[in-house]
Amino acid sequence: ARGLFAGLAAHAIAPTSGFATSAIALVFALAAHENGWPVPRGGSQAISDALASYLREQGGTIRTGSEVKRLDELPPARAYIFDTSPSALARIAGLGSAYSHYRYGASAFKIDYALSGPVPWTAEAARRAGTVHLGPDARTIDTALRAAVDGRDPSVPFLITAQPSLTDPSRAPEGRHVFWVYGHVPAGWEGDATDVIERQLERFAPGFRDLVLARAVSGPPELAARNANYVGGDIACGAFSGLQTLLRPKLARVPYATAHPAVFLCSSATPPGPGVHGMSGHHAAKAVWRRLRAA
Repeated sequence: ARGLFAGLAAHAIAPTSGFATSAIALVFALAAHENGWPVPRGGSQAISDALASYLREQGGTIRTGSEVKRLDELPPARAYIFDTSPSALARIAGLGSAYSHYRYGASAFKIDYALSGPVPWTAEAARRAGTVHLGPDARTIDTALRAAVDGRDPSVPFLITAQPSLTDPSRAPEGRHVFWVYGHVPAGWEGDATDVIERQLERFAPGFRDLVLARAVSGPPELAARNANYVGGDIACGAFSGLQTLLRPKLARVPYATAHPAVFLCSSATPPGPGVHGMSGHHAAKAVWRRLRAA
């Protein structure tokens, strides 16, 4: 039970003894026990496609393939809402050192696999689960997280894994499976955690390596190159520690607003923070609506 609770708290990417990590664990536990953690049919791209379709139905337009470097590159608007890191927003909107004290956290090291068969977990229940946390006990999980936060190389990582093709067979050819896993490593880490991750997988699923048809590895440099808002590979867009746990991105009456009256921030650098997908945008949209109504 302690290991389960520590694994849930680990989604904060912070030592499990940190401020408010137990709250994160409780939220995840409640969500998981309601109906299980859902897997999008067809992959996460299906969620983006559905959101884009709804936006177009409302008359919205989507432009991609253009990096916005300055606010004046955008067409005139009453409000601009950025799903970016505070650092990127400061550069784009000319906010100077407004977020200079904002701290970023540890990174992830992710591997995507194509497998010739299902993961051979020794625990039968894990063979049926869409998501499997891999940490033998609470102390090992906390040690792994502390190593990443403190800047030490991973040795026995805590792993979060997903095997979506168990519930969505359309993800892979018949008899084959897709599987992904990530562990935690220091921000900006340039090492290769493939071996330590696969050793941990082999510990709980002997013969795993024999099933690997292909793997795609993404460490902190690759994650940061793919998404400029993953500063140092930080997928949570900000360290979940100290006062920054609650005061994101800084102390402000309306954390989504900025010094520019038309510029707003809606990324997970704002409340309620990482892991509660979509809610930062929801609250930011309400803040924009209140500002526009008062204008």
